[in-house]
Formats: sequence, structure tokens, C-alpha cells
Amino acid sequence: MQIGDLLFGCNFFWLLVLVVIALLTMHLFAEEKLSGTLESLLTAPVTDTAVIMAKYFAALFFFILMCMPTVLYLIIVRAFDAIIGPVDVVSVITGYFGLFLIAASYIAFGLFVSSLTRSQMISAIVCFAGIALAFYCNQFVYIVRGMTSEGVLGYISGFSHVYDFSHGILDTQPLVFYLSAIIFFLFATVKTLELRNL
Repeated sequence: MQIGDLLFGCNFFWLLVLVVIALLTMHLFAEEKLSGTLESLLTAPVTDTAVIMAKYFAALFFFILMCMPTVLYLIIVRAFDAIIGPVDVVSVITGYFGLFLIAASYIAFGLFVSSLTRSQMISAIVCFAGIALAFYCNQFVYIVRGMTSEGVLGYISGFSHVYDFSHGILDTQPLVFYLSAIIFFLFATVKTLELRNL
């Protein structure tokens, strides 16, 4: 068993990641709307894009800080478990890169959802439902049969990408998908705030 499989192959770990992202992004704009501070924030001498990017990178940076202690987990397990073989540094690095990519796109989605509502609870529920559906959508292959549906669900599913990332495989398809998702949801958030100002 590879050491990356212990962390990145664990369903419980990814469930916690999805919950943390939903809770982390639920207040980014919803709280501003509810408290009435969004107007003063958007009338400050900064652009809407700057506000959105600042909130996005703050949430992403906080998420990275939260994940940093997991490196200690890998070191401790390696030191005290005789079953674990030698550490494959490449697979650990690509596993963390995959975690970063997936989280970055899901945080962008959570930011977009938060910009749509003034309720933090609704924002958290919709965000969690959306990212959980996207992450585990490869499980719907058993319901929807067909080569096209299997290909689409496998392309979208974060869970199917995790295996490749945690085994040192870097493919351009998930890279393009997650970067496109980040750009799309950040752009959609900008447009949502612009429509609100009309």
C-alpha cells in the first residue's frame, strides 16, 4: 500500500474536505448581504473583480493552511507502520496538487453560490450538494448506462481523478477541467455582482 492511498484514497477525508469547503465559503458574500455591508464594500475604491479575487484567495489560502497538518499524518504513519513501503515523494506531491486543484475549483463554486443568496445556511447546503454531486458523480455510472454518460461522469468526477493524482499521474484533462471551472465560477460571480448593481 502506498502512503498516498492512506490519505487521498480515504472517503472520510474527502467528505471532510467537502464539508469544510461548504462551511468556509458559505459566509463570503451571504454574510455581507445579510449584514448590509456589501454595498459599502462594493462602493469602495476597488473593482468588483478585486473584491471577488481577494475573498477567493483568502478562502483558498485558509484551506491550504488547514491542510498543512496532514503532512505530519503521512510522516507519522510512515514512521510507525511496518506495512507501508518506501515513500513515493512524486505521488504524495501530485496527490496534494490534486487536492489543491479540486479544492480551488470547489471554493470558486462555493463563492459563486454565496453570491446568489443572503442565507449562509442555504449557501452551505447548496454548495455541499453541488460539490458532493460533482465529486461522487462517477457512482451514477451504475444508474445511467452508456459509453457517453460514463465518459462525461468520469470526466467531471473528482473521485475518479483522485486515484490518478495519488499515484503520481498528471493528466491534462483534469487540469483543464478544474482550471476552466475556476475561471467560469469566478467570472459568474463577477457577473452576479454586476447584475446586482444595475
